[in-house]
Amino acid sequence: MKYKLFVADYDGTLGGFDGIKRETVNAIQDYERAGGKFAVCTGRMFKNIRDICQKYDIADMVVSYQGARINERKSGKTLFMDKIANPFAAEILNSLKGLPVKPAVLSDSGLYYTEDSAYIDMYKNAKIVELKQVSDLAKGVEENTFDALKLNVYCDGVNLSDFIKEFGERYKGRAIVNSGGVNLAEFVNPACSKGAAVRFLAEFYGIGYDEIITVGDSTNDIELIGGAWHGVAVGDGKEELKKFADEITVPYSEQPVKFLLEKYCL
Repeated sequence: MKYKLFVADYDGTLGGFDGIKRETVNAIQDYERAGGKFAVCTGRMFKNIRDICQKYDIADMVVSYQGARINERKSGKTLFMDKIANPFAAEILNSLKGLPVKPAVLSDSGLYYTEDSAYIDMYKNAKIVELKQVSDLAKGVEENTFDALKLNVYCDGVNLSDFIKEFGERYKGRAIVNSGGVNLAEFVNPACSKGAAVRFLAEFYGIGYDEIITVGDSTNDIELIGGAWHGVAVGDGKEELKKFADEITVPYSEQPVKFLLEKYCL
């Protein structure tokens, strides 16, 4: 077994709203039975991704909110959790007012939003998270009504790349700003990145970086695959991500997680 720890992004890498292919599930279970440690690392909310992993009985660890929370999958025990500090989250949300964008706050108590968008509609249709509409997101975090483990911003009225560049520079060192999907920007605490989660898991398990493989498909996976371990980009993933990859593997339709497990670990 070349890699003792395998960390995979979920959407567009391991699975999607239609679930995970049975052949991939079987490969993960074979890897875990052989002693490998498998973790899912996603921007999704904890309850949602844990429910998925419970359904398929895979993953020792579940990393959610882009790294802001790390849990043992079976017990549900929280090993790490942090957030965007409430005053800073409010600052970001206030700075977005007046722009043709639609922010949302991902919190353990639900997904908070003000305006409907294609992003919110996706979750309404899937019925996998609790949606809570409020009149003022900034006020909600200012008054500690809810916390912001991650901020998502649906950018249907502005150029996504320009938005990410502008706000990435504005909040450099205070927030990581990247893309989480079509027209979707994400703000996360730099201490809670996917890369930080991999480092946490490496220390937790006592596994060296040379024994870790990670795989993702989008620019919010740059931290995931760009570390000192072996980082892999999905074949039809974002071109920007591929610049940070040690390897480019098969496209999503060809089950990249299964492919990599069979190539290196089974």
